[in-house]
Amino acid sequence: MRAIRTVRDRTASLVLLTGAVTMALPGCRDPEKPREAVPAAATAPYTMSESGLTHLKEYEAFIDSVYDDGAGNMTIGYGHLVTEGEEFPDTITKAEGERLFEGDVHEIVNPSLEKVKVPLNQNQVDALGSFIYNTGPRSFERSVLPHINAGDFEQATAEMAQYTRGRNQRTGEKTVLRGLEKRRAREIEMFNRPVQSEASLVGFSRLDGARRFLRT
Repeated sequence: MRAIRTVRDRTASLVLLTGAVTMALPGCRDPEKPREAVPAAATAPYTMSESGLTHLKEYEAFIDSVYDDGAGNMTIGYGHLVTEGEEFPDTITKAEGERLFEGDVHEIVNPSLEKVKVPLNQNQVDALGSFIYNTGPRSFERSVLPHINAGDFEQATAEMAQYTRGRNQRTGEKTVLRGLEKRRAREIEMFNRPVQSEASLVGFSRLDGARRFLRT
């Protein structure tokens, strides 16, 4: 401008309801060496991770005054859509931008993510959160969410890839924007990126009764 692997790196993980016990197998790397950081597990209802939110803010970039987002929407901060009754006659601070961003994630992204009814890993949650924040919940719920809940992730990402059009600032015409093409490609890559360990997967079956992100 938001197959469960039982062996990784030759380490077997026994996952219990109350936690995970890791046993080093013969020939494993030195268990005393620091392990690669693993994303926190996604849980239902889904929310974006801290890492996902950081990437989202990088996508949006902070702008301290009102600007046109390329689709005719007056925007400020980290992609905050200026709504009726809001006025920003002067610049805002980064702290004010953070507050607007957090409010938008809570009000725009989270309600749509709560409508996902199938298991996702955190990479997938973060990718969808970024898409929702950028295109709006109606676009997500109309074109992407039905395929997600049907388990057709390939078609879901194909739908995401269609959202690349915006207004050319010079001509005013609707056209494919390279910035949106790159963003969709990165979101789809994140969605398809394998998780690093079983701890990053949602295990709805492990908990009896467990509950299965274009603005218009």
